[in-house]
Amino acid sequence: MADAKQTANETPLHKAFMHFSEMPYSMRVVYTATLLILGMGYLFALIYLFHTYSGKDGNPMTLSYEDVVIAYSGSGKDSRLEAALRGSMLLPLAPWQRSQRSVHSDNESGLRTSGGLGCCAE
Repeated sequence: MADAKQTANETPLHKAFMHFSEMPYSMRVVYTATLLILGMGYLFALIYLFHTYSGKDGNPMTLSYEDVVIAYSGSGKDSRLEAALRGSMLLPLAPWQRSQRSVHSDNESGLRTSGGLGCCAE
């Protein structure tokens, strides 16, 4: 009666590929250590993600999609720098810096500016 159970030695998949059990002990240790290190890195990344972003939506015991969205989208309000640029820092700016137009009639130097910083004459 033929044995119904086949081992890796009887039917190789390909002559270039060795089954894990056929590898030398040193290669098995290297592959096992690599998988363990990658697995631990993944585990610590998940722990870091949970520790950093859980509780943004009000529930500190769960990590959800909304927690990550809240963390990366911000509050929706202007930052302190944006508020200062729109408020107290607006007056020291030159007229061509106050608006987003490409050409200004109130430019004292008579130079035509090309948007952005407007540092170069055309």
